[in-house]
Amino acid sequence: MNCQKCKAENAKTYRYCNNCGSKLFDEPKDNYNTSVNKAKIFFFILLAYIGLLHVLKFESTYVTSLVCDIIFAVIVVVFFILNYRVILPLIISRITNFKLLFMVLTALIALAFLVSYTSDFLNHNVFNRTSNSYYEHYINSPFPLLFSIISIAVFPAIFEEIAFRGILFNELQKITSVSATIIITTVLFTILHFSLISFLWIFPIGMLFGYLRAKNNSLLYGIIGHFIYNSSIVLIEYFGI
Repeated sequence: MNCQKCKAENAKTYRYCNNCGSKLFDEPKDNYNTSVNKAKIFFFILLAYIGLLHVLKFESTYVTSLVCDIIFAVIVVVFFILNYRVILPLIISRITNFKLLFMVLTALIALAFLVSYTSDFLNHNVFNRTSNSYYEHYINSPFPLLFSIISIAVFPAIFEEIAFRGILFNELQKITSVSATIIITTVLFTILHFSLISFLWIFPIGMLFGYLRAKNNSLLYGIIGHFIYNSSIVLIEYFGI
């Protein structure tokens, strides 16, 4: 479908132009309500699950961490299966802008160092507490570095991107503009991390991944970027850089 204002080509499911944000057509009320309800149900299931984990406060070990990751992945996979015709093409799409990807990855690695040092400073000097170590939960695992990379980098990169920039993004894009969709999914992405201090970097990272999703109509940029950023955090802790 071509936008009448800027002539940009858009997917048939888009209600707003992916280029200029102009309304392409009026969504039937039933379809509008369906998309809103799908987004609500999915988000509140994720919120209830993660909120329950914080309330129950399981002993943080590599086993419980991996089990929680798997449960989260199962929830996302169930909704992915229900929407696979729309989401699968976003995953198997080809990367066409390697220059952009290189710039994004370089910036994310630099940001990982900045966040690592900044969080240490804030925890010690502002909040007067010890910084949480992502890696320490996996020290007693058979392969600490491998397990921490899988849990902290691989699982979030794949399943959080499918959840927020895939499932939620697709439903919200049907009922509002692209820019609003990016902001809303980023806010929800930030909320589900339940960390006030992390808001300082999770929100801009979420905005970046949302922008890449919208600009390239692909989840690959976000998945790769998410993996590189999270694995950089782990490696900085592991090597004590």
